[in-house]
Amino acid sequence: MRWIFLIFLLPLTIFAENSLFYTPDRIAAAKENINKYPWAQKIRDRIMNGDVHGYYIGAEYTSARELVKKSDDFIWELQPDTTIGRFIPEETKALCPQCGPKARNINYYCPWAIDPLNKPYKIQCRNCKYWFPDEKYPDDGSGVKVNGKCYYMLREYAHFVYMSYVGPGAAALSQAYLLTGDRKYARKACILLTRVAAVYPNYDD
Repeated sequence: MRWIFLIFLLPLTIFAENSLFYTPDRIAAAKENINKYPWAQKIRDRIMNGDVHGYYIGAEYTSARELVKKSDDFIWELQPDTTIGRFIPEETKALCPQCGPKARNINYYCPWAIDPLNKPYKIQCRNCKYWFPDEKYPDDGSGVKVNGKCYYMLREYAHFVYMSYVGPGAAALSQAYLLTGDRKYARKACILLTRVAAVYPNYDD
């Protein structure tokens, strides 16, 4: 419940009546475009339904409709903390504990799939379809050790989820709030952004 202090911030931040960037005129123009133009409707649908997530980068939106269904605690934990390292030695990248270098036949840099809204803190090899970690391949953040080699599955997950779900999730939630005026989207966006700020206090991206 570490996010609970946010209730004191909400009236002063994204719930403010006089936005400096997304002015009422801009929001009205966006809604008018959605009523008129297919291209705007497609963007609205991407905000609400999300993009396909198949690589570290590329997705602009994670489904606001799905994120807002999750509990506040779930949204807080969506972004892994820094007890899970981020550094992955180059010689171990894209190597699978189950199928080894065959994973690189899928993609030399990212042969993984994640589904953090349904399988949080799990990562799947797209070659052998195995989900890590589990009892056979435990990983506490320091890596999976198999035959003297270390495979950094949770580190891969932490990198992947931030780039393709957390950032796009904040974008989708904030824009869903602007388009609908429903504060449930703003609340989730605020929790997610505060979690990122707590995990990366010196980050400026």
